[in-house]
Amino acid sequence: MRQAGGRYLPKFPWKKYHRTRLVRWAKWYGRQHPTAIFDAGLNETSPMNQLGVDIGFHAVQNCGKQRGPNEHSYCNTITQLYPLKQYVPIRKILQFKYLIVIDGHTWPDRLLWMLQSNSIVLYAGVFVDYAIWRLSLGSIMFR
Repeated sequence: MRQAGGRYLPKFPWKKYHRTRLVRWAKWYGRQHPTAIFDAGLNETSPMNQLGVDIGFHAVQNCGKQRGPNEHSYCNTITQLYPLKQYVPIRKILQFKYLIVIDGHTWPDRLLWMLQSNSIVLYAGVFVDYAIWRLSLGSIMFR
């Protein structure tokens, strides 16, 4: 999942960002069900007979540019709170049954090809996307 939707700096409410809350939920779920968490980017396999979860940041993009004296150390704090996961290529993503798509600053560019996959797409968006009109009868979209 790409990090977008806000800057990760002390003066910004980054703990309330929808993506941060989802990653925080994945950490909580991992504590409750330690065998359910995996990292598809490391070629780990999804656990059998239970919901396997691979949710996390693979980069913190709006944090690494030196704009202030404390910004770089704050970026380290974010990656310590939410350890980065490996990037997962599209070919691998298409093997999963469920995909979560979350808006950032704009509509998610992955949404169109995910909707064309054989996966169930769970879309948590705040933007009205031009792709919505392309959905056909029988398509399910969760909002």
